[in-house]
Amino acid sequence: MLIPFDGVQLRRYSIPEIKEKIRHTYGLVIVDGFAEAVTEESNARSQHWPIASYLHTHQAWCIDHSTYSHFTWLTQEVPDDCAPCDVVFVFPLAMGYGVGYPEPSGWFELCINGKTIIRFREVKYSELWTQGDCALYYDVRRVHVAPDGLGLYLDPWSKGSRMVSMGIGILKVPNRYVAPGQKAKLTVKAKQYFPSRTWLRVDKVFDERSSGDPNLWNLTWETGLKRILHGTPPVNISYGNVYFGDIHAHSFCGFESPCGPWDRQIRDDCVGCQLEGRGNGCGWGKVSSNYEYARDIANLDFFCLSEHDFQMPGDQWKKRVTISNAYNEPGRFVTINGYEYTSWQYGHRNVYFRGDSPPMFPASPNLGRYANKPQVPPEELWDYLQRNAEDFITVPHHMTAAPHPFCWERFNPRYDVNVEIFSGWGSSESAEGPLVGDGSDKYSHLTVQEALKKGLRFGFVSGSDSHDGCPGNAQGISIYNWANKFSKVGSGRTAVVCEELTRTSVFDAMKHRRCYATTGAPIAVDFQIDGVPMGGELENKGIRHLECKVKAPATVERIYVVKNGEILTWKACASKVEELDFKDNKSLPVDSYYIKVVLSDMETAWVSPIFVHGE
Repeated sequence: MLIPFDGVQLRRYSIPEIKEKIRHTYGLVIVDGFAEAVTEESNARSQHWPIASYLHTHQAWCIDHSTYSHFTWLTQEVPDDCAPCDVVFVFPLAMGYGVGYPEPSGWFELCINGKTIIRFREVKYSELWTQGDCALYYDVRRVHVAPDGLGLYLDPWSKGSRMVSMGIGILKVPNRYVAPGQKAKLTVKAKQYFPSRTWLRVDKVFDERSSGDPNLWNLTWETGLKRILHGTPPVNISYGNVYFGDIHAHSFCGFESPCGPWDRQIRDDCVGCQLEGRGNGCGWGKVSSNYEYARDIANLDFFCLSEHDFQMPGDQWKKRVTISNAYNEPGRFVTINGYEYTSWQYGHRNVYFRGDSPPMFPASPNLGRYANKPQVPPEELWDYLQRNAEDFITVPHHMTAAPHPFCWERFNPRYDVNVEIFSGWGSSESAEGPLVGDGSDKYSHLTVQEALKKGLRFGFVSGSDSHDGCPGNAQGISIYNWANKFSKVGSGRTAVVCEELTRTSVFDAMKHRRCYATTGAPIAVDFQIDGVPMGGELENKGIRHLECKVKAPATVERIYVVKNGEILTWKACASKVEELDFKDNKSLPVDSYYIKVVLSDMETAWVSPIFVHGE
């Protein structure tokens, strides 16, 4: 790690010295990433002081998803002798959600000299995007999140935003992308299916020096350089690596109904689509674009496109399995084959498979629209899959939602090994709390805690139930009235704990309940009782020793221990790394314990219960 002062001469390094040390230490050529705006090639909104930042910023340019806006600027000159090193551009960035309520999401494209190299999204935590031989790291240095239903007012430009993050953009490109001795031209473009006020801002740092590299004087970017060079390794806990994914998403493309003229105007993603008769799904985007968004933009480790069964007649299921298998890349991006068993009478279950060529058994044999009769009870689903599938699990979801309630009396612990405790429909944990969701009425007796009180055993997963073409980053689409179903936090991700990132290991982790649910934040949790990890079972008639270690991207506010569906104890916290150590005695023949972690920005994790047999 570089420091600003020369340890021998006890003075601050000069910019030329810093550049030389970066080249010598990391093999990179570093260039100030902002010199001047190219206003004639931009339609960005120009902003002037006062500008909320962690820097002395006197001018900035902002784009958002309300239109296809874009901003172009020039960097400082690339050194004549940049070969054979990769070139790194450093420039200030900021991002935000422009209103106090959830809006449709989207993405941004970053171009260098006219070539698109990186697609990324708005975030409130630091994140790395690597696509091909280019990489972008957004090193977040300051973040603000508004209280529920309110907006921030940090400056005249951020008024009403529910989240604002500010940091440093660090872009690495091969030297073949630039011309030695010349300035590079960078362009960022807003891309979306639907308009929203989610925004991105490029800042110009004020410096008293009239020339040179002012950004490099004012920024600390060594952490970002190391992250770009070495990537983002998975968090390791005591019994494996933690990987994050979205296992509940829907696309727009079916194979029956062709797009209408209005659809073609909005759904740019469908241009050039090769799927027969597209447009039967209830979500958005092509099948392939959902996989690519999940992999490249949302940065998921694993993903399942879980289409509704009634929207996949004929050989559509097999075609989707073929696409899923084609995107499966062990060690980088794992895809899980699965679909949504969509029963109006018995409740929704997502079905997940271990294998590469699973069958599909629908809730309605005529594959008509949702709620068509007759409907097949889940016992027939399990029987069919037991006879015809290699290995599978089923996961109930939005259990409390009045439009689609779940019938707990048909719960089968052999197959229903997990439940989806959080999604775009909100939390099904309990009948109260800030995350229950606002998109539908709720049945208070169908909550997860009530099921645990009855002695049912299951683990926790989470998924976005995305319908906006942005899995892992879903915010809903207003034309389907989905915006009010999404909350002020993330849209839901599942964390699995396993040794390696493969389809088999991810599935096995879910099957054996070595998994937990988050609202979307990458919260790492290590939960054990007497050395037995999350999801496990053990015998102990005496004192149980509970241990929990948490590493989060924001300050941990509280850690709760929930026993048999009731809060047993909790700890107030004040840092990003926290621990809880607690001892308890038996209460019932089988006691369930789970951990709930709440961050200062309301992001939450629910860790799969451990079941302790006392008799």
